[in-house]
Amino acid sequence: MGKVVILDFKLGNLHSVQKACDVCNIPAVITSNPSEVDAAEGLILPGVGAYGEAMRNLHDLKLIDIIKNFAMSGRPIFGICIGLQLLLSGSSEFGFTEGLNLIPGKVDKLKFKDDDKFKTFRIPFIGWNTVNIVKESSIYSGLKSKNYYYFVHSFSGILEDKRHLSSYCFYGDLKVTSSVEHDNIFATQFHPEKSGESGLQIYKNWAEKYNLNEC
Repeated sequence: MGKVVILDFKLGNLHSVQKACDVCNIPAVITSNPSEVDAAEGLILPGVGAYGEAMRNLHDLKLIDIIKNFAMSGRPIFGICIGLQLLLSGSSEFGFTEGLNLIPGKVDKLKFKDDDKFKTFRIPFIGWNTVNIVKESSIYSGLKSKNYYYFVHSFSGILEDKRHLSSYCFYGDLKVTSSVEHDNIFATQFHPEKSGESGLQIYKNWAEKYNLNEC
């Protein structure tokens, strides 16, 4: 059993996350077994796809209370892409869906204030963007603002408490939440496992902060 569980809720880029953990010397297993999740020292919540389907899958797999109890225990959670969005209170995608509500905030579709001016900017946004770090955190240790990270998303998180904002980026005329941190919860809208050395450094820093590396 690895120290870290990569949660399989049937909507994830699981193997690229597993590969990043392997490269960063993080002992991790992919599972949706509630007892294995409950026994882990750290939890990675990755994902791509629709918010409502993700929450239904978590419910059907009996993982919602497990994740909430995990967070309340003080053990670290790392959300990626939709994994960040699920940590918030809910999403407007295809009607409102309640989220895990571990960080107050909502998820809305990317929509430019001036559609005509930014009509060449595509949604979903797929590609590289610079990230501006605004919160001092050991998870960004050794990394600078304006580094590039890889994004794939049509929706983004809007936080109720800006103290939870860890970094942001700009897309068109939008200021987009690119990472959040609250107590033992850290999450990125971008995919660090697809973001080169800067992304791998985030994995390494997260594991080092919580002593999750292989001995």
